[in-house]
Amino acid sequence: MIDPIKRIECGETLKELEQVLEALISRGFAVDEEGNLYSMFVKVHIQNGLRLIIDPREEPPPHFRVKWNNYDASFTIETGKLLQGNIDTEKKKLIQWFQRDYKPKLIAIWNRARPPDCPIAPIPEDT
Repeated sequence: MIDPIKRIECGETLKELEQVLEALISRGFAVDEEGNLYSMFVKVHIQNGLRLIIDPREEPPPHFRVKWNNYDASFTIETGKLLQGNIDTEKKKLIQWFQRDYKPKLIAIWNRARPPDCPIAPIPEDT
């Protein structure tokens, strides 16, 4: 499906506008205090069926989720600790290495994605 923001620009029929509105409502968009549209749900990347997801609307602590084949696991952004999920030891170690190496980028993405009224404070960029 086309990105809702692009669909807003090209929506001409009532059906297309309906699809835009459905995407905005169901895909985690919100409007900030200044009236700007933003996404509260960030799918960081999809590669060969692997999904890396950051969703600041979920319960604390700030975390990212990895879904791939039969794996579905959440890790804290700050420490890489496994919060929940099923993952074998080898994949867990690889994901924790990834977290350590890409921690600044994960923090930046989480901070940009969190809504203005998010009860969880931004993660300090120097942690």
